[in-house]
Amino acid sequence: MTILNDGMKANVFIAIINEKSINNKYACKQYELINALDKTMYAIIKKGVDWSTVKHLPWKKVYLFEYDTEIPAFMQLINLEVTRGGFYT
Repeated sequence: MTILNDGMKANVFIAIINEKSINNKYACKQYELINALDKTMYAIIKKGVDWSTVKHLPWKKVYLFEYDTEIPAFMQLINLEVTRGGFYT
């Protein structure tokens, strides 16, 4: 989990969801709590993972990855979107 923040005030939440995190009830509860704080939420999800337990959350954008080496590129896209506005894909 990553929170991009502006000073001390976090404004964007990024969840990296894989087999380990989706089976962690604590992590899933955190996603619900972040949603309650009305933060902009992004998900980076491992292909093949059943994420139906958190799919209902208002993810602004969902990225699917096959290899862990793809995660930094998605983080960079999200950072561009947040800092410059608009969608970059």
